[in-house]
Amino acid sequence: MTRVVLGRRARRDAAGLPWRLAGMAREAIALLERDPDAGKPLQGRLAGLRSLRIGAYRIIYQVVDDGRTVRVLAIRHRSAAYRADPRRPPLTTRRVPVP
Repeated sequence: MTRVVLGRRARRDAAGLPWRLAGMAREAIALLERDPDAGKPLQGRLAGLRSLRIGAYRIIYQVVDDGRTVRVLAIRHRSAAYRADPRRPPLTTRRVPVP
């Protein structure tokens, strides 16, 4: 059985899912435990990632450790799922003091 790890961004995304999709997301993550290749491989700048469809949302994930671990990077609406690379840290708006 494959171990599924939700990253910080994915946990935040999951907390903001509409309640009807939350159950579907849990089922999809359980599917990834059984079959890490369930989603389709992504191409271009997102090569190396996979996407699993849950309604109008996508689970963006990466299979690591020779298939023993699935790292869920993001759970987003399909209109925003492929805009930014979820492997990159988000831009911060933190103010830095100027000396």
